[in-house]
Amino acid sequence: MQDKTSLGISDALRKLIESAVEEVVINGEPFDAKKKWIRKHSEAEGLHYETIESNLNDLFEAVKELEEHESKVIERSAKALAKECYLSEALVNQLLDKAAVVRAQKKEEHNKEEEAYKKCTSIEACNNYLKDYPQGRYAQDVRNKKTQLEQEAVRRAKEEVGRKEREDREREAQQEAERTAWEKAQWQAKLDAEHKAREKAERKAKEKDKKKVWPWIATVVVALIVILIAVSGRFTSDPFNGLPSVAVEIDATIPQAVNIKYRIEVLEREDCFHLEAQVRSVHMYDYFHGIDNGIRNESCKLEGYYMFGEWVDTGYNLFRINKETGRNLATGKVVYFALVPDSDYPVLYRLPLFQKLFDRLYFKEK
Repeated sequence: MQDKTSLGISDALRKLIESAVEEVVINGEPFDAKKKWIRKHSEAEGLHYETIESNLNDLFEAVKELEEHESKVIERSAKALAKECYLSEALVNQLLDKAAVVRAQKKEEHNKEEEAYKKCTSIEACNNYLKDYPQGRYAQDVRNKKTQLEQEAVRRAKEEVGRKEREDREREAQQEAERTAWEKAQWQAKLDAEHKAREKAERKAKEKDKKKVWPWIATVVVALIVILIAVSGRFTSDPFNGLPSVAVEIDATIPQAVNIKYRIEVLEREDCFHLEAQVRSVHMYDYFHGIDNGIRNESCKLEGYYMFGEWVDTGYNLFRINKETGRNLATGKVVYFALVPDSDYPVLYRLPLFQKLFDRLYFKEK
């Protein structure tokens, strides 16, 4: 009677509830078969059966959750529910230990399934997984992977068949080519011989034509060279013909060297110019008295930078170069001139035609 007073129920009802819990949780039997007996005894002792049943159902759900996941919160909730269901502490610990064992077994089973899933890289491995875990977590994924592997195997088989067929065709073609190779070789040798004969005949004809044409070409080239040299060396007696940009003023009171070809080039500063000449012999002439002072052999190069309007003393001549008013004299413009024994036009100018050829002939040291 003392236990009944402390728990609020009879010892028989408590044992009946514990027996039902053991059979449901530990043995896996259905709870419906136990309900009527618990209801009968609960109502006989004046207890509210619906509350007891609700607490028992909540306890069963908590134990199922603990079998899946470890949780201190759910464990405390299960202990509280067990107390409300009048269960002993020993039975509660037995339920929790059972849940821990099931949880460990499930975890181990999940790990095995995970390992089996990772090995699903072939059709055989997929079949083994589906055999062991037909309703496993990865069953649908493994089925899809198996389908893909089967399709890939079919594709590779078709490719292998196609490859063998191509090899057979290539082997047959090679055998056919080998059978007719000697015929093709003979035909090609005949064509090559005919081609070489035609090339030889054409080459002889061209060589014969060249022998006829070369004398005429040489004659024309020589004539052109002579004309170019003649045109390149021509000076005009008109100081303003074609080159009206500058005028050369000489000092006629002293003897001057004639027939020295001078070259001037306008610099970036348009008031300056570069003067150069290649002296190979010196022919002195006295303009004031009109006397020829003779020729002497001397060879040197004259070169310098001067201002327009400045007197230039080269050692052979004394002159200055003046800009013509209103004339265009751009940077880089080249003018050639020379002194000649002529009282009317002592300074002769040359047009800048064939400038590079003229510079090569008269202004490069030899």
